[in-house]
Amino acid sequence: LPLAVSSLPVSSVAFSPAGTMLAAGSHDGSVHLWNVIRPARPRPLPAMTGPTDWVNSVSFSPDGAELAAGSSDDTVRVWSVASGRQMAALPNPGVVTAATWDGGHLLVNGDTDGIVRTWQLPDPVLATAGAVNSVAFGAGGRRLAVGGADLELWDPRTRTELGAAPAGPARDAVNAVGYDPKAAVVAAGYDQGAVRLFSAAGRTPVPLGPPLRATSATAGHLVEFTAFSPDGRLLAAAADDGTVRLWNVTDPARPVLEHVIKDSGTYVFCVAFSPDGRTLAAASADDRTRLWDVSRPARPQRLATLPRSHDSDYSVAFSPDGRTLAVGSADLTVRLWDVTDRSRPRPLGAPLTGPEGFVYALAFSPGGRTLAAGSTDDTVWLWRVADPAHPALLADLTGAAGHIYSVGFSPDGASMAAGSADGTVRLWNTSAAAEARSICQFAGQPMTRAEWHRYDPGRGYDRPCS
Repeated sequence: LPLAVSSLPVSSVAFSPAGTMLAAGSHDGSVHLWNVIRPARPRPLPAMTGPTDWVNSVSFSPDGAELAAGSSDDTVRVWSVASGRQMAALPNPGVVTAATWDGGHLLVNGDTDGIVRTWQLPDPVLATAGAVNSVAFGAGGRRLAVGGADLELWDPRTRTELGAAPAGPARDAVNAVGYDPKAAVVAAGYDQGAVRLFSAAGRTPVPLGPPLRATSATAGHLVEFTAFSPDGRLLAAAADDGTVRLWNVTDPARPVLEHVIKDSGTYVFCVAFSPDGRTLAAASADDRTRLWDVSRPARPQRLATLPRSHDSDYSVAFSPDGRTLAVGSADLTVRLWDVTDRSRPRPLGAPLTGPEGFVYALAFSPGGRTLAAGSTDDTVWLWRVADPAHPALLADLTGAAGHIYSVGFSPDGASMAAGSADGTVRLWNTSAAAEARSICQFAGQPMTRAEWHRYDPGRGYDRPCS
């Protein structure tokens, strides 16, 4: 029975393991699908799209849940069969001529450069619905909230999307997400000035009550940042109208506005609660970061204003012990402050340098030994700050093809997420030992003693991965 695909040639076909689906890779850059439970009456299904050139090879995973395709655009793509969402895009140096699975977590592809490549899945690069403005881990690290075109929930362990709350009719994008550290509740801040609370107990975010107005009535004041207090009782929202609004969210379905802090006359880009929840830091486009006493949320008091930086302050973060405050700026630096005395912040050493773009996001690791900075130079910078008076650069993490707008560590510190304007969230394994085990698991045959002496004759044999 002929199946209509397109006017262009079909270069590859594959049946699903259960024999219920047929996939065909076409020169039109699509993978066409049919339900063939009834072979005499195949039913077309939505095509998988994304390749920009011929699809040369298609292959279902052993469980039939995923479909891989190798293309002449030098990429292997992997889709979820159930949702049609692209789950991975694996770059190659040349045309991909073949792709197949080796079990459920290894994908093998051949390339015109004559090399066979093996990929470990799931891919640590999460493909989202659009530019990523904000990321936040949930309690236990089993959920990751992603704000962008939609509010998305991901499982960072399996690297799969659980569900999403689509934007409204006006395509009101999610500019900020905060995750309640004590409950399965996410706060989403929108670019039209509203904040909405969602239950994240299930796979799909479920709204809790009506939207909250987080800015003045004037249109165009987007919500820049949302943050929960460590005990989950307060929610702070920073906005472009120069305010920070505080809500009591003890009952997230019935938030109560406590106070509107008039922080500055311009954009407030970021807020952060101290670990004891009594102090709120706010970074503003007026080149200042202010500290507020919010121990009485209905009557916040300004504690201190940090000396003016050379350009807008974009990001702030407290260390886990509450003694150090990091401030990221548009002047391409991060400054560390001793805030043991909240009313008299004291600079700690010289500013941290290295980024070649605005420092848009900051996060301390749970142990406080590492500081991560997301920059508009498309890079994440890491410093060792165990002794904050003497920080040391650890690494600059590359790979993203867009500005890094948000960074965050999982609660156990084992992984770090970085959200980028290129529509991805990259997950980084922060444990060197765990990463070494992963590399050894998929490294293939270790170098023999003879090979070792051939390629490194000056060193004694140390069998790799032994």
